[in-house]
Amino acid sequence: MGHFGYAGDATIGARVNVGAGMITCNYDGKAKHRTVVEDDAFIGCDTMLVAPVTVGEGSITGAGAVVTKDIPPARLAVGVPATIKRNLK
Repeated sequence: MGHFGYAGDATIGARVNVGAGMITCNYDGKAKHRTVVEDDAFIGCDTMLVAPVTVGEGSITGAGAVVTKDIPPARLAVGVPATIKRNLK
């Protein structure tokens, strides 16, 4: 994982694009939590994945998104906090 990112306690699927600066926020001050990024997802630059969270298969996060809730498969999520903007199917 290059580009000064961090993917602690994470499962990253096949063919996932991890944008520069993506981090998993896996520690809440008491316990560590897992992040799951499913196959074919596209994680935009500077995205924060606040665990526990799952990014579904084929989903996309916009640059700078702060993901605090699970993203279902094939969805576009953007913003702070990230919200679903559309179904990609």
